[in-house]
Amino acid sequence: MDKASTHPTCIGLILDGNRRYAKEQGQLTLRGHEAGLENLERILEALMVRAVPHIACYAFSTENWRRDTLEVDGLMRLFVKGAPRLEKFLLLHGRRGETAIRFCGQLERFAIDAQNIMRAIESRNPEHPATTIWLLLSYGGHAEIVHAAQEAQRQGEDITEESIARNLWTCDMPAPDMIIRTGGEERLSGFLLWQSAYSELFFTKTLWPAFSEQELDAMIVEYTTRKRRFGT
Repeated sequence: MDKASTHPTCIGLILDGNRRYAKEQGQLTLRGHEAGLENLERILEALMVRAVPHIACYAFSTENWRRDTLEVDGLMRLFVKGAPRLEKFLLLHGRRGETAIRFCGQLERFAIDAQNIMRAIESRNPEHPATTIWLLLSYGGHAEIVHAAQEAQRQGEDITEESIARNLWTCDMPAPDMIIRTGGEERLSGFLLWQSAYSELFFTKTLWPAFSEQELDAMIVEYTTRKRRFGT
């Protein structure tokens, strides 16, 4: 295989295990999510060093709204602090000018202050980024497909594979070559269901806050050994 076929263009990350990590450490649940955010910065930097153009992060699902109110409220507060912190992290590492941050999902479910933060961050995205970080928030694969079908219908389009693909929240993102899920579960849990038909799947029992650059590298190396036939 040539280099283009072996180097991943898009990697999806299912960030699972924050709560269990906190429990193992004898800490509050929110501290686990904070540790997860800290590790996300480390892994994003590692992926940018490895010149991966698109990184999709499953950070908060539509089902996560059903969690305990205190946890959800804590996550919202963490997001209000964490999204600007991620942008500042990119600035400090000299990468903001070449990195776009995109938010995808049922964003209208967030409080107005959180929505304003997302819009402000996206307004500062470069026109031609080397890397795009896709943050999937209040996201579910079923919800995305339903949204795309409804949007196509609203525009008077026939419901086809092409019209669905054009109207996805993630329509500008290539299908993920690799999907990595931490935390021991071996399922997608609604992550990029439309786009993941031919994605190579990688699962690890490592909890997200403990997921390391070394484990990431091992998975990328394994990916390069897999023969992808795309149904042929």
